[in-house]
Amino acid sequence: MHDPRHDPILGIHFCADPTPGRHTVGSRGNYNYTHLWEVVTWAPKVRKDTPLTDDYLASQEVAIKSVAMSCVKQVLDGAGGCLFAMISGLQYWRVFDYLNAATGWNKTPDEYMLIGKRVQTLRQMFNVRQGVDPNSFRMPDRLAGVPPLKTGANAGKTIPIEAMVKRHWQLFGWDPETGIPLPETIQELGLDRLVKEGPSGPSEAAQGVDITS
Repeated sequence: MHDPRHDPILGIHFCADPTPGRHTVGSRGNYNYTHLWEVVTWAPKVRKDTPLTDDYLASQEVAIKSVAMSCVKQVLDGAGGCLFAMISGLQYWRVFDYLNAATGWNKTPDEYMLIGKRVQTLRQMFNVRQGVDPNSFRMPDRLAGVPPLKTGANAGKTIPIEAMVKRHWQLFGWDPETGIPLPETIQELGLDRLVKEGPSGPSEAAQGVDITS
């Protein structure tokens, strides 16, 4: 059920999330259940005729889905919401509307997703500041289907996990090679006020994050 050879987006989150190895961040199934595309303008719509083999590609669409799940999960966690409620479908469990009703903010779903991106980026910055190398979060080759199984439900399946993670990080505005949030992303998200410039200048912004401010 939680084998990334069955659901490659699980594998992306296993390796790319600031708290890795968790099946509760996002998956192909969860993305499909949420119907995010009905409320978030940039979320790809799931088509009934889309072949499952597309999920095994390090494509832009797969990366957008994984980024969308990361963002909405941070909104959900920040609101104290329930994952099972969310995957019943956002057309039923309308967390963005509930947040507006509770806060009076009147934000759009896209604006809430930007908040989720901000939270996720800050979590990544915290890890980097603490000396955690994002590239150390890697699945064993066996779990990525290297070499692929010869028998069973996952026979012949291999996940291009390295390329998938790089695309995921790139779409977040993080360095696709290192996973470190880029200075322009930090500034765009309003997190630059937390940054202490590193010895080599702004390129070391994430390493110098000051979460006490």
